[in-house]
Amino acid sequence: MNFEDSNMEFSGIFRRMNNTADPVSSMPQIREVKSGSDLAVYIHLPAIINRNYPAFVPPLWRDEFHFHNSSKNRKLDNCDVIRFLAFLNGEVAGRIMGIIHHSWNETHNTSTARFYQPEFIDDNRISEALVQAVSNWAKEKGMNLLIGSFGLSDKDPQG
Repeated sequence: MNFEDSNMEFSGIFRRMNNTADPVSSMPQIREVKSGSDLAVYIHLPAIINRNYPAFVPPLWRDEFHFHNSSKNRKLDNCDVIRFLAFLNGEVAGRIMGIIHHSWNETHNTSTARFYQPEFIDDNRISEALVQAVSNWAKEKGMNLLIGSFGLSDKDPQG
């Protein structure tokens, strides 16, 4: 999936995305990231969640967009990836990325998927639903192990 850079301000994204889930539901709603505007929400989510923490230092947004753009990040060429957003009571509440790194699996003779960039509010329902979404995707792709948090390479932030 190829996403273009977005210049949208994340607070505006938050307002637009705020009404995309069932507002009366108390169960998390998980949605796959499929559009550029979804990706912008995915990327800006740490700032949305941490907006009340004065010590929060945001990443370099352009670097984040480049990481998720297959024309700028060649490490994505040999991977299947999926990104999910979680919503709770109509508000964006979490994100996670699933990765199947084919060359790593071939080298290590394994069928392993990874989860990466988990970020969510302090609610076990959100974290469980996001990890379960990646787990289900990985099983559908024939993987038998899910590990994480691991990115595309040893150079990516992990933990």
